[in-house]
Amino acid sequence: MAGDQKITTTASNENYTENQQKLKCNDRKRKQITNISSRQNRNSKIRALSDNADEVIAMEYDTSLSALQKLPMILLSQIASNLNIREQKKFADTCRAARLATKLYWDTRTDLHIGDLMRQTFPFINQKNRYSLHAIRRELSLMLRLIPNFALRKLHFQPIYLLHLQDLQDIEIRTKKSAKQIYGAVKHLDLRGCSVEYGELLYFSNACTKLSSIAITHAAVFLPNELFIDDDCTKQNKSEQRPFGRIRDFLRISLPNFTEMEKKGELPVAHIELLVKLLMLFPYLETFYID
Repeated sequence: MAGDQKITTTASNENYTENQQKLKCNDRKRKQITNISSRQNRNSKIRALSDNADEVIAMEYDTSLSALQKLPMILLSQIASNLNIREQKKFADTCRAARLATKLYWDTRTDLHIGDLMRQTFPFINQKNRYSLHAIRRELSLMLRLIPNFALRKLHFQPIYLLHLQDLQDIEIRTKKSAKQIYGAVKHLDLRGCSVEYGELLYFSNACTKLSSIAITHAAVFLPNELFIDDDCTKQNKSEQRPFGRIRDFLRISLPNFTEMEKKGELPVAHIELLVKLLMLFPYLETFYID
């Protein structure tokens, strides 16, 4: 009996030792598998970063934009207002909020100052310089394309010194809009300092059908008398002691404050003649500024 018990104990010890060895072996295998899997995961991440670098950069960029998207729409619109056309396009491409803010800025734009366009587009140029419309017709066309049809109310052309009918027509082609769609709701037209002739003013006369205010430089406007006043009327005006009597009567009817301005000496004879021509081109004109 003692011998059998000894044999049984020895066999049990041998089984226990064998099981311990198996457990240790299995444990080593698990660690090896875990290490291999970890290395594979790291390698796969490295390959993902190297093969899809653009996507990773885009993901980081989108994450950084989350703060931008939380800004108020009005503030984003103000940011867009301080950018030039090309910068606005890049800004609008960053996220949906920036795109909506840029659109909001142009949808609510009713005044257009060419001087502001020049400062934003060409900040390196001396602002005291003067320019022709031809030089900036491309940039101006980009702006007018973004402004909704019949939205403009005020249009200021300073520091443009020269307007050509061909350039105005070229802007129509570039914007894919008609002159009435662009200028049809304009109430005030500022052409001070711009050299214009009958063709350019007739263009705005046909386009700005609701124009009620105009600013213009007398010395920069060329409007031949024969296009507005017949020869008999001109001869009669020269022979009368009170020149342009009929014209003054016309102006008194057309402009309620004409008499008061004439008494104050605010209207030289040359300006009176120009004013009549402007009223013939823009029949709803109420306010005028003549340099």
